[in-house]
Amino acid sequence: MIDETTTNDARSGELPDRDGQPWLTATLIAASLGIFLALQQAAGGPTHENLATFGVRDARELRGGAWEGLFAPVVVHYQLLHLAFNAYWLWYLGSACERAIGTWRFALLVLGAAFASTTAEFALSDSTGVGASGVLYGIFGFVWIARPRYERFRLAADDRVVRLLLIWLFACIPLTYLGLLPVANGAHFGGFLFGAAAAACFVRRIRVPLTAAACVVLLSAPAVSLVWAPWSVLWLSDEAVEASLDGDYQRALELYDAVIERRPDHPWAYGNRAQVHDILGDDAAARADREEAERLGP
Repeated sequence: MIDETTTNDARSGELPDRDGQPWLTATLIAASLGIFLALQQAAGGPTHENLATFGVRDARELRGGAWEGLFAPVVVHYQLLHLAFNAYWLWYLGSACERAIGTWRFALLVLGAAFASTTAEFALSDSTGVGASGVLYGIFGFVWIARPRYERFRLAADDRVVRLLLIWLFACIPLTYLGLLPVANGAHFGGFLFGAAAAACFVRRIRVPLTAAACVVLLSAPAVSLVWAPWSVLWLSDEAVEASLDGDYQRALELYDAVIERRPDHPWAYGNRAQVHDILGDDAAARADREEAERLGP
């Protein structure tokens, strides 16, 4: 992102601001506002069909290759407070960052933070979530770690701002756990860690091999969940159905066992496992699964 080479003596030196215009920051905010207004006018509000119009994809679509859904959701908001919070901090931090490092470097940061945040959230929840919070925290992580090198960053991310955003980053975990506020914590942390690692590697030049490896891991490890996610009930369920269709009934049985282990209240899994037991000739197990499926209800 930053092409200046540095020596040990110059690492603490200040880099000049490029002092361009924050065109990309303004575009992100304008797109977010436009989509918010469109969703308010759409029949039914933020339904799956209406969200899909703006590139939000569900887990099966993403695993089927609709990977534009890893980037589009960052400009989709359907709650006014969510939009207002993100738009304010995007302008406050994003414009400072874009002015300092230039638009195309800022664009790389935004794309990396978008990918890292949506894949991290997807790995945890089978959903990318919506909103620019993950990108916002990516920008914050970058600005915070890089602020010794840019006066503009030190002014924007002073200690008060850093404390506020760090407190909110961690406070959202219990708020979500207690059901008080649904927050995409995976997106927050994925974006934040990527932004911080990118600044450490490309701006501060701190242990470059290690921080470069961190960037690669943060971009690649969560993305594995797009093709392999044995901790996900949805992925296990889809794999079990596919194994049954392929005639691999022993694997299907193992997968349904895994689904039921994680979701013992899942009547669909008992019903499908009963069919597999029938095919494998285990009448007693099939009967027990059907009874359990009926007990749990539709």
